[in-house]
Amino acid sequence: IRFRNGQTQKLFINIVHSDNLDDFSMSAADKGGGKQVHLPYSLSPPRPDRDLKDQYCMTADCAVSTYTFFQVVQNPQLLKMVVDIAADGLAERFLKGYEEVKKDFKVMERMKCKGGFPMPMSVRAELLKDKGKSAKRSMKSAAQGDAVTPSELKQMRADAKAKRAAEKAADQAVEEEPAASPSPPVEEQHTGAPRIRVPKHRLIHSGSIDLADYMEAHGHPKVATTTVPKVLRLVVELPTVKRSSDVSLEVTCNNVVVEVQDKFYLDLPLSYEVEDANGTAKFDKAKQELTLELPVVPKPPIFRPEAALSEQAALAAAEHEAKAGERRGDYEGELAEEEEAAEDGDGVGDAGADAGKDWIDKLSSAELVQEQTPPPAQ
Repeated sequence: IRFRNGQTQKLFINIVHSDNLDDFSMSAADKGGGKQVHLPYSLSPPRPDRDLKDQYCMTADCAVSTYTFFQVVQNPQLLKMVVDIAADGLAERFLKGYEEVKKDFKVMERMKCKGGFPMPMSVRAELLKDKGKSAKRSMKSAAQGDAVTPSELKQMRADAKAKRAAEKAADQAVEEEPAASPSPPVEEQHTGAPRIRVPKHRLIHSGSIDLADYMEAHGHPKVATTTVPKVLRLVVELPTVKRSSDVSLEVTCNNVVVEVQDKFYLDLPLSYEVEDANGTAKFDKAKQELTLELPVVPKPPIFRPEAALSEQAALAAAEHEAKAGERRGDYEGELAEEEEAAEDGDGVGDAGADAGKDWIDKLSSAELVQEQTPPPAQ
């Protein structure tokens, strides 16, 4: 289908058949040597649908006789004629000429019927094989067998009213009868134990984080600590539970037990000690969820000495390496000054060379001492 704005949409046409429709026929044309085709058919209005790619499309049904259907399968020209007639009928009768139904098509051989089943369609009597005579006879016989006169209808209403009154009086008589001796209660026999499940749940640690704990000041190593949450929030899903009174709850400082008789049971140990007397519980009927908020007993941050010691040792090694680099730079500067002085004269140059050699020996021994000396322990 091509719209006026240039957009296109897929259209599926199911060619279906029925024995009630008349077969197509061919006769000589009034003028010329051609032939005239008489093709009875019925067309359903297009309905919205989706294709295999989940895109919106339209689907319509075109019904022909069973004989015509098998002729269409065997004759591509007859198939093209049926598709053209269906396209023109959709554009004129349902789309009202606002959209154009293109005539190019492709046969979907792997699809039996788009949408599962064709829609019911109305057919004009002259397009049927018996010209609608059987339908008229059935309507006439139904009218003769089911016809009711006004007096008979009035009598039927009176009989129905009397019947309802008699039933109501019988119900009242049963209610007024004295109650018989109560029979002993019969206990229900259960074939098996009820199925008790562990409900879906999630435990959320809620608290605050100080960014200063994760920042390292100049010259001071950061302290490795573990933050304790302020609140533990437990959310338990309880489907099929309508009232909070059906839920049994038991909370201790380190454990929570949630039970719904014959349905759910949850025994959950807590990772932190909580204040069981200050907790809150709320049941949401719409979501069928139980939410518990349990404040955690406040404790100081947990210090990890092994992590802090490793960080301090790394900081000390970095400082020691920086100082060694400064000393190495001083040695190289003094050596450069001696070489410049040696260039001014021969005697001075010899003395400068000897002095430079001494400085090289000192620099090598200093580097060797630095490599062998371990960093100071703190």
